Amino acid sequence: MQHPSNPYIVPGKGNRWVGAKVEQCVRKSYGQPSEVVSIYFAVGDRSGGLYEAESSSWDDWPPLPQYPMIERQVQPGDCAVGWMLFQVPAATKVETVQFGDFYGDGSVIAEWQV
Repeated sequence: MQHPSNPYIVPGKGNRWVGAKVEQCVRKSYGQPSEVVSIYFAVGDRSGGLYEAESSSWDDWPPLPQYPMIERQVQPGDCAVGWMLFQVPAATKVETVQFGDFYGDGSVIAEWQV
């Protein structure tokens, strides 16, 4: 994934961007708002490498809609949907998108193969 028109939005040397469009919903039965934020997502490779979501965004990058990068409350029955970016080594083949408590106990709550 690369920015279509801005040569200044580039990953670090030897890296590339990987994008994921995610949707996180709060069940109506949950009964209270829930926090959503991109820090709960990472992508993984075959060797166990994990790459957390980027903490920067620009007006048009990642593509719109953008997933919240700062905490946002989602009401029961609603969803947050959007793109997020991950910076990975150029030769890395991403195999999973993970949702978890990466800043708490490190647990993976859900994992999807890509």
